[in-house]
Amino acid sequence: MTCRAAQFGLGIALAVSGCTESRSVVSTTPTPVPVSVVATHIRGFVQDSAFRPLTGVKVEIVDGQQAGASATSTDGIFEIPGTLTGAVTLRATKDGLATTTQSASWRAAGDGSLVTIIMEPLGTSLQIEPGDYTISITTDRATSRDGAAACGGLPDGFLTRSYPATITSQSAHPRSMFIATLQTNNPPPFVRSVGFGLGVAGDVAGFTIDGPAIVETLPNFTYLEITGSAPTDAPATSIGSSIRIPFAGSFEYCALKSSMGLQNNCFTTPADQKIAWAQCLSTRDVMVLTKR
Repeated sequence: MTCRAAQFGLGIALAVSGCTESRSVVSTTPTPVPVSVVATHIRGFVQDSAFRPLTGVKVEIVDGQQAGASATSTDGIFEIPGTLTGAVTLRATKDGLATTTQSASWRAAGDGSLVTIIMEPLGTSLQIEPGDYTISITTDRATSRDGAAACGGLPDGFLTRSYPATITSQSAHPRSMFIATLQTNNPPPFVRSVGFGLGVAGDVAGFTIDGPAIVETLPNFTYLEITGSAPTDAPATSIGSSIRIPFAGSFEYCALKSSMGLQNNCFTTPADQKIAWAQCLSTRDVMVLTKR
């Protein structure tokens, strides 16, 4: 009995002359699949608890396939490149600051997602207790940011403004980072509550009030808007139940012929609608937090 073999494509068929059966044997060699390597990274900011960018912080991966990889921050920015996926644990270290660990994920190279690491200073910082406060902001109209007269048109009654406020601590950094929420006198539908982050690092306090700004709606279509922030290195002082924080800001006052509606400020109001307008830009303003 003779059997003849013929090869067909990837398989081998045995055609058996005079045989009662035939069978096919299929090759098990896999077809090659192209491997795609995607560049990834972990990128983010490093700040202290007063929102100041930090240089010279070592940010290191402490687990996973790329444990030990690290980068050093410049102007508050760091980046660790890789070709991995998933979550890892980062450890941030720098002399004078408490070591901080935080989870982060690898991202595709074009992904704009960022991780923010907050580091607290070692030692004693300015003490802020959560609770009810009065927040007062006073402008220095004798000087402006360029040293010239700043606020000649601002009425005397608008040099200091005070607002009831509540300060609550943030859960991740309860001793150094807070949310301050102050209340204005605006009638509906205007914004009454203005919230902003407040952080302390040593004797420096950090905050920014801008978006939303503090806007007061006053009688006779009169408005006052306050924006500003704490200078990055000016120390705050604690006196009794009050904390005095340097403030670089803007007081903008305007009296109009009619309501400005829901627009954010007087700057964009047409000139023919303004009765009076004054803007004070000063680096020597002061914010005072007084516990009630």
